[in-house]
Amino acid sequence: MAASEGMYDVALKPKLLRSLLREYVPDERHPFSNPSELSYVVSTVKTHNLLSEWASQPVEQNVVDAWKSAVDSWVHRLLTLASSNLVLIYDLNKPPVVSNFVKAASCKKLSDMFTRLSGFSNAKKDGSSQATRVIQPALKLLNEDSSAVVLVGIAHYSYVEAAIVSKIMSGKCCASVLKKLGYGLSLLPKSRGDEDSWSLMMDKILLYINSQLNDAFQGLEEEARSAQTMRALLPSGKEPPPPLSGLAASERTSDLSNRRPERLLGSRISTLMRCCCDMLTSSYPVMVPVPVCGLIALAGRVLMVDGSLSSSSYSFMTTLKQEFICSEIPLLQLYSLEILTAVVKALSSYGLSAGIAIHISQDIVSNVFIDLELPVGEKDGKSSGVQTKSHAGLLSESSQRKRKHSIMARSSQEQPAHVHLEVENTHSLTPISVKIAALEALEALLTMGGSMRSESWRANVDHLLITVATNACKGGWSKEERNIFLSGDPTPTWADFQLTALRALLASLLSPGRGRPSHLALGLELFQ
Repeated sequence: MAASEGMYDVALKPKLLRSLLREYVPDERHPFSNPSELSYVVSTVKTHNLLSEWASQPVEQNVVDAWKSAVDSWVHRLLTLASSNLVLIYDLNKPPVVSNFVKAASCKKLSDMFTRLSGFSNAKKDGSSQATRVIQPALKLLNEDSSAVVLVGIAHYSYVEAAIVSKIMSGKCCASVLKKLGYGLSLLPKSRGDEDSWSLMMDKILLYINSQLNDAFQGLEEEARSAQTMRALLPSGKEPPPPLSGLAASERTSDLSNRRPERLLGSRISTLMRCCCDMLTSSYPVMVPVPVCGLIALAGRVLMVDGSLSSSSYSFMTTLKQEFICSEIPLLQLYSLEILTAVVKALSSYGLSAGIAIHISQDIVSNVFIDLELPVGEKDGKSSGVQTKSHAGLLSESSQRKRKHSIMARSSQEQPAHVHLEVENTHSLTPISVKIAALEALEALLTMGGSMRSESWRANVDHLLITVATNACKGGWSKEERNIFLSGDPTPTWADFQLTALRALLASLLSPGRGRPSHLALGLELFQ
């Protein structure tokens, strides 16, 4: 197995495109049956620019030839499917039958009714008693087609967790259904409304994600990383919670398809990470202890992986597994940044302490600089003023595209374990969605805690944001059309990135500081 630079290696693109064709795209011998697989194929091609045949640096001729051949094979397969008499794609685009629509609409109306009843003390008891009558029918619907997820997410706690988790683990749901399932799981503690239910659910999810990362990242990270994250999630003396959904690990995975376990790992982890974000940002009836250090450690573990292999990893990391894990890393890093953003927003409700502000801000800043890499001309500090020594160092780390020596490896014992609260260009290596999430993390940091002990990073961040916003808006406003894949979610465009960059720049200009922003004039000129 040849050495690889991970998800930023251009040689990976033709290999991944051929793997997608071989494993997921149907042909006359292998009819297509699972809509979630088609959604995955389209999003992976878009995320990694697999059809662009473009690289930021010169590549070897054999890689150019391999990529051209893979694209030709892709086009030939699509033309074959378009002219085929086999029923492959047509059935997937048929509108849903009326009965499924009625089921979904009925569940939504029941969900709305129970939600409204919960707001009236005199009707809450009657509403709860009536809700128990629809639990079993709702669970039956959930096991059939997931129509009832909006209902079981708020109706009753018993059996619901196991049913939702089972659907998430099945690997048979498309992205839009997984999103609803994750949201339903995040709502479960609210049905009880006590501190222990919220904390238990969060702990179980975080520990399950970490165990799944052990499988996904084997050979792609330092061996000590898993143990470091576990210590942050489960400090010494703390009893581990029961497994997620109450089932043993073997039972949770016994019915999973063995066709592409790496692909299932990515969908499960990203769904549960989104669930964590929902739990952090949704209102809750009581104050709850948020495991700040555990969340930061878990997000940091994902952000530090770039898919590259060490020479000692070849014995247990196959080429195919590396390809598919690399295809999932951008999505996992996207949700890791969203977790950091959610932590900042949640903590701001009660004010960031100085220690927590330093701990979070340094972690966010060091990783955001890597995702928002600057064009070569900007790295020398020739366009937007003189860089500080610290700034140059961060950009040097960015150019290497490695997170291996990030300061996020800091011991969790440096900060308290919990805080109480109510809950450049279109061909850049980093996907636009991840860049947008990185900017939103900085915007949240500046908006919620920009003035708190920010001397070590504020000047560098201000410079970064004015540079990114200026480069993003060169040439005027983008007219790129928005695409909507089978998941139902619109894909981010360059215009979305431009808008996010301007919002982050505005937060930089408005966030309190020790003096007048050095980039104020440039910022005002850009907004004009």
